[in-house]
Amino acid sequence: MHLPATTLITLTLAGQALSRAADMVCTAASATTLLWRVTGFEYRDQRVAMGASRLEYGLANFTLQNSALAHKTTCTAVSTRSSPAFFAGDVAYDCAVRPDAKGDLSRFAFDRASGLLTINQTWACDRDGSRFGGQGQVRLSLKCSEHEQSSTVHSGTSYSDRGVVCNKVNVPVNITYLQGTI
Repeated sequence: MHLPATTLITLTLAGQALSRAADMVCTAASATTLLWRVTGFEYRDQRVAMGASRLEYGLANFTLQNSALAHKTTCTAVSTRSSPAFFAGDVAYDCAVRPDAKGDLSRFAFDRASGLLTINQTWACDRDGSRFGGQGQVRLSLKCSEHEQSSTVHSGTSYSDRGVVCNKVNVPVNITYLQGTI
């Protein structure tokens, strides 16, 4: 099949215009993004001891949605530091990075005692070269239940299992600082 040169040029220019329009949507949406959505935030911790052996961990997990981006980001952290708490808000954990969005970076810190979730995210609108960075935080009101079980196993070794499980929550997170390079 042979297409005239004018048709090829028209198709090429139309494709570039559509790509540029999509980028401008990303840039415009990014410049006016005022909040993220955190969905399915869950927290749990567990402390198991059998004799002298111990297993202690805390888990924080959620999905982060930025309305300027087509994809969602999964944020998961496991902490084995139990003192002062598994999550004390002083460690930033990296969220998953999509293979097609290597320039994007999302991080979070969580303070279990206060419920404070802090988010930092940078993202790019690749085709037009704009880049944005935002920070924000929200205080989560988690409803949690605790369980505890102790026993002695047949060999005379003591066994204990303590844990906390919190109901999942969905919350908006206000972006309190937004910076962009266009």
